[in-house]
Parts: sequence; structure tokens; C-alpha cells
Amino acid sequence: MANKDKKELSHVKVIQSIEEIDRIREVLRGKPRDLLLFDLAVQTGLKMKDLLKLHVHDLIGLKVGDRIPISSTTGDGPQAAVVTDNIFASFQVHMEQAGLQKEDYLFQSKRTSKPLDIATVSRLVSSWYKSANLAGLSGYRSLRMTWLYFNKQQLQRDTKDKKDPISSLKPLKQKALNVRVYNELFEAIVSGKIPPGRVLTTDRIAKQMQVSQMPVREALNKLASRGFISSRKKKGSVVNELSRETLYEILQIRLNLESMAIRKACISITRSTLDRLEQHRIQFSELLKEEASPEELLRASKEFFFTIYAAANMPTLLSLIDQLRSKVSPYIHILLGETLDYSLMLRTHREILDALEQKNQDKAEKWLRIDLMESVKIISLRLRDDDQLPT
Repeated sequence: MANKDKKELSHVKVIQSIEEIDRIREVLRGKPRDLLLFDLAVQTGLKMKDLLKLHVHDLIGLKVGDRIPISSTTGDGPQAAVVTDNIFASFQVHMEQAGLQKEDYLFQSKRTSKPLDIATVSRLVSSWYKSANLAGLSGYRSLRMTWLYFNKQQLQRDTKDKKDPISSLKPLKQKALNVRVYNELFEAIVSGKIPPGRVLTTDRIAKQMQVSQMPVREALNKLASRGFISSRKKKGSVVNELSRETLYEILQIRLNLESMAIRKACISITRSTLDRLEQHRIQFSELLKEEASPEELLRASKEFFFTIYAAANMPTLLSLIDQLRSKVSPYIHILLGETLDYSLMLRTHREILDALEQKNQDKAEKWLRIDLMESVKIISLRLRDDDQLPT
């Protein structure tokens, strides 16, 4: 960071815990534009002036893990800002509610076609802190300083164990960031790279990711609170197995929540969103012809459905659906060694898109249920389950 920047930012107070970050995100649930701006600022470390230059087309089509096509001009900034799960979900909701076109600025003023100015953003950020009851915080500079704060610990290298599933975690080449430690662990678990039943220890993870133990402990505590892992006294933590009963329970809840979302989307969906869904459908079809990996196909299918759910304009519902899908995600990856009927998935996308075009809620829900039931049946068989799925 330049000396001028250091002097300007040295007195700025920062958000100091993941809990405070979560509190602000909850306050912004009903404000998709603000939530997206917050997520981008604290999860990428990019300067506000760079974020305000973003156009819609800069993020359209990007998936979780893809690079955002801008980078910090300072030495202490990120080498490559990437799309996180939070950024991806926030962008989908913002696009649906704002009705922006590709060439529009991502953070466009409501009165003009120009982007928000720095003074407006500073007042906006201060209002977030006030709503979240975070005293002493104000101004847009605090967002980037928060990113820097979580990056302040020096890295230490350690030997990798290539045969250990923990080695799938990426070393953080910059200073440690609590949020990034959590995101890295979360992604490794829900993608199945760290499988159910695997024991996790703070020391082993800290060494692999080249960070101190403190951000790892915070990440493991958060994963435990969300039900992804369970703590074992003096024996680390273990990635939770999913029992048949829990699988069925999650299925029933997902059927209710996702049916609600797709029925709402049938009524409120816009032409631009229908066009994006058609692009997703074509992309899935092309991946199928190219014999893409199961991981790519499942990711493309998820993007199709989450674009629909975002169109329901119910951010809290979208968040709940995302949480439940994450719990099942490791078991979806159990399917990767099996022969899946991707042609049925392709037909499901086509039928649902037709139903949305016709605003036919019953038809859309019918094909959604077919998609959910088919997936869980295969998972159930792989888990050697003899029970019948709920009807």
C-alpha cells in the first residue's frame, strides 16, 4: 500500500469478526444492490473506485471460483479477485430485481445511468453500520480496511500430503483472511473433496492453508453451527454423515421451499431472465454434447435453477434454499461415479422453461419435483437405502 493510502486508512475502524459480517449481510438481505456491493468489497479487497466501474457484463456468466475481470492497482491488493458463493447469489438477486442490461453499470444510480459516486457510497455504508448496531464504524474505506484486517497474518509454508484429502485445500499465498478460510473449507466439503466422515484438525488445516490457527477455529465453529461438521472433544471435528432420515427430511423441506420459489417466479419472471435461462439451457446442452465432466454439468444445472429462484424476489427464501442444497451437495457428488440420466435433466430444463414462458405454475412445479425426486432416489440407492422415498 502506498504511504499516502496508509496514512489515510490508519485511523479507519474495521469489522473485526465473521459474526459482524454476517450481521451486516442479514441487514442487507432486502437490498440486493447493497448486499452485492458489500460482498464484493469485503471478499475481494478491490478498491471502491474499481468496483463502481463494474458493468453488468463483467459478471454475467461468471461461476463460483471464476476471476472478476478487474484487479487492484496496489501491491497489497488481491492478485486475482474471484466470485464467491455469496457474490454469486447476491449478483443473481440484484440482476433480477434491478432489471439491468448488459451495458449498465452494476451499481447504477437510481436517478441516472451513471454509477454511484463515492460520497453517496460512503453515506450508504455508514447507514448499514447504524442498522446493524455497529458503533464506531463509518464510510466506504472501512470495507477495504476490513479485507486488509483479515489479511494481516503472515504465512508459513508447510509440506503438503498429496494423499490426504485435506491437501485439496488451496494454500493462501497472501495474508490469511478469515472469510476466505471459511469459504475454502466450505467449498471443499460441499464439493465432496473432503468427504463425509473425514476428521478435521485445526493444526493440520492451518499448516496446509499456511495460516494461523485462529481463522481456522473460527471457520470450523461456523461450519459446526451450520451443521456441516461436528466437534469431537480433543479429537478435532468430523464432516457430518447424512443419514437416510435426514436426507428425506431435507428433501421434504426442499420440495416445499423450491416449489414456492418456482411458483412465485412463474408470476414475476421477466423477459431478460427468461433469455438468461435459455442461455443456461443451451450451455447445459452443449456441455452434454461435449461430454463434459459431471461436476461441470451439475454446476450448470444449479445455475439454471438458482436463476429461477432469484426471480421469485424473495432473498430470504433464496438463502434458505442455498443452505439446504449445500447440506446435500456432498451426496450429490456421490453420483459422480454413477451413470446419470443427463438427458432427463436436459428435458427438465426445457419443460420448466416452457412452463415459465406460459406462466404455468403447476407444470413448473411438476418438473421441479421430478428433478428433485430423481436425484434423491439415486443418492438413496448409492447409500444402500431400502426404504421408500416419501411421496
